[in-house]
Formats: sequence, structure tokens, C-alpha cells
Amino acid sequence: MDQEAKPLAEGIAFLEQALSSGGPAGLEGPALANLLAAFRSGLLAPVEIYAYLP
Repeated sequence: MDQEAKPLAEGIAFLEQALSSGGPAGLEGPALANLLAAFRSGLLAPVEIYAYLP
């Protein structure tokens, strides 16, 4: 059975932590800030998809 989860609170917490620590290498702070704003406003949400091969 395939499953989907939308871990919005975890995604917001991850981005807040990433921004406070300078962010991952190769990503600009403004890009992370824009993504965080989109998560907070409900425009975007992280999605985890678990698919299993038959």
C-alpha cells in the first residue's frame, strides 16, 4: 500500500533551523526564507511519498 504524509510542522521547523545555522552548503538564505514563507502561508507544503514495488 502506498502512503503519503504532509509533515508541514516538521518542514517549517527544519527550515527555521537551517536558516538559523546559515543553511546547507550551496543554498542561498533568501531561497530558504522564501520557501519558509510559502510553507507558513500555506502556498506550499512538504510531501513524503512512500511507494512500494509489488
